[in-house]
Amino acid sequence: MRIEKAIKRKIIKYYLIENKAIRMSFVITLSNTYPSKTTKGMSTRKKYTHVCIPANVYGLMDYLLYIDEETIKNHTHYFIGSEIPKEIAESLPNVTLFNTQKAGGIKLFIKQLKKIFLSIFSRIIYPELRTAKIYAQDHQPLAQILIQKRNYTLLPDSAYYKIILREGGLARKIISEKQHSLKGKIEKLLYGELSINFWGLNNQCTEVLFIHDEKIKEYEGKKITVNTFNKLWQNSTPTKQRFIRQCFAIEDKDISDYSGADIVVLTQPFYNDGAITVAEQIDLYKNILEQYKEENIILKPHPRDKTDYSTLQRQYKCKIVKSHIPTELLALIGVNIKTAVTFFSSSVYIFNQYSKIIWLGTEDFPALKAEFGAMEAKIINPEKENYNNDFE
Repeated sequence: MRIEKAIKRKIIKYYLIENKAIRMSFVITLSNTYPSKTTKGMSTRKKYTHVCIPANVYGLMDYLLYIDEETIKNHTHYFIGSEIPKEIAESLPNVTLFNTQKAGGIKLFIKQLKKIFLSIFSRIIYPELRTAKIYAQDHQPLAQILIQKRNYTLLPDSAYYKIILREGGLARKIISEKQHSLKGKIEKLLYGELSINFWGLNNQCTEVLFIHDEKIKEYEGKKITVNTFNKLWQNSTPTKQRFIRQCFAIEDKDISDYSGADIVVLTQPFYNDGAITVAEQIDLYKNILEQYKEENIILKPHPRDKTDYSTLQRQYKCKIVKSHIPTELLALIGVNIKTAVTFFSSSVYIFNQYSKIIWLGTEDFPALKAEFGAMEAKIINPEKENYNNDFE
């Protein structure tokens, strides 16, 4: 038995570690990646001290702001799924891209096989997963498969965790459904506890990055690191700031185009989340724009919001911000807005120093209330200093 195991280890070592051509073929087949810098350059592997597995542009921006310039450029291996736009992912150094788009039929079966293979061989193909410090948004399967039983630091998915973890909210609903479903039980068996207890609600998550100082009972006992976006940006070197702007393809023209607007309307991906139809999604924001049609308006689609708002753009002559740019980054690079309007996107609070915030909530919108829970409407003026009480 020992001889057989030794032979197997030698075969794996030769075919997946020492033989670079076979290793690369296996990586590309396994991950179904886009062409990327990592897959082109893996023959000369670096010593990575950090691993970053973001599930969206917000998490990626958090990591780039929190970690020092040398590490984000030269010592981080980025594992990126389809949730992050390809043009952003390919701008990163040392990146491996995975096709994590939804699939059906035979494609779904093949995708599940690839996930199983990835869970088995990921530490052979990517040895840094065994030793590097892991930063991740853990609610996506890619992160759960790559993290496995390792400890990790949770990257934020919102400026306020109270919104994500509120009773009756979407996060609680998703976790509960996953834990009680057959799919969830199978994934727990295949991929471990993390597949049904995410958003840091497990013992593997040892540290949580906070953007605001919040008291969250679910995170008691974990290390809490608090830094505001403004502080992180101001403490970044000019070269690091340029690097972040380049990653998100922000040009000087974008800043001039968006600055000085009276109103910014932040959309949310309700249609993508299955809460409403695409027609209802457009009508929601049409009604908002109608109220401010005499103002200079910019519409900022959520990065996951794929709705075509071109008809609204023509009708109300509003500018549409590139959807892949995080809202928070707009404020950091100097885009000043008089009033910010949202249903309940916590991204709006990055404008709170200078802008009035109109929080529409869900009480007057039955479909949104049923899907995301009850949230009251409120108006917050810029002179107000403490926003935490708004989530009690």
